[in-house]
Amino acid sequence: MDEYWLFNGFSNPLQRPICAREPPLCRGLEPALVRHSLQLVAPLGRGGVQEVPFLVIELILATDLKRHFDIVTEFNAKMADEESPFIDWSNEADRLLVMQMAIKLSDINGPCKCRNLHMQWTHRIAEEFYEQGDEERELGLPISRFMDRNNPQLAKLQESFIGHLVAPLCRGYAEAALLPGVWVRLSDDQSAEELSEDDLDLPRRVEDVVTGGVKQSHAQRKTVLCQQTKNLQDNYDYWMTVQRREEEQKERVNPPLNSFVIQNSG
Repeated sequence: MDEYWLFNGFSNPLQRPICAREPPLCRGLEPALVRHSLQLVAPLGRGGVQEVPFLVIELILATDLKRHFDIVTEFNAKMADEESPFIDWSNEADRLLVMQMAIKLSDINGPCKCRNLHMQWTHRIAEEFYEQGDEERELGLPISRFMDRNNPQLAKLQESFIGHLVAPLCRGYAEAALLPGVWVRLSDDQSAEELSEDDLDLPRRVEDVVTGGVKQSHAQRKTVLCQQTKNLQDNYDYWMTVQRREEEQKERVNPPLNSFVIQNSG
């Protein structure tokens, strides 16, 4: 493939270092695919094969948290727009948006896993944070938030991470019927935590999604119940409990100043 096209065919300057760092991925991609007749992309033809580097780079850049809220907001706006056909699978931009949501969820879905796996990934990322904090301490720099191993705030970190990043992403993807699960009916005064087996609805069919059946489900107060969303809620509740216990422990060790004032005044 033409290197000029690879390095100058994209508008975002962040894409060029990706190409440079991943020569097996980008440089010579088309000849390799044609030569080995890989079943994955060979049926796409020349035009489709040339599109692969663009899609790969767009999906890599979608994992940048600077673009997180823009992508999720665009996706949710399409979901909420009563005049739009929801996801038009014949539209390249819509397909790319769904792929961006999918790779973002696969990137930060640690809280959607069962507790054991979630804890493993949580401690791994925490150790990466602490290593950065150690380097900042050695350089005499202010230690970034959540990165001081001498003052761990793991529960608060996870509560913020789940509440602000993972939950909105997972909820939007699930309510678009893109996660395996079942639809459940909600009464006007019922929350998802109050569901019973009698509330379970039939699994969402593919043709319902394509024809925009999801919008009707929103009007009827339905939500998606699946293993990922259940794990997400369970893990969020766990970290909230841990955070409350830590705060109670701190208050016992260091009582608020007003408690001394009340005791002395008595």
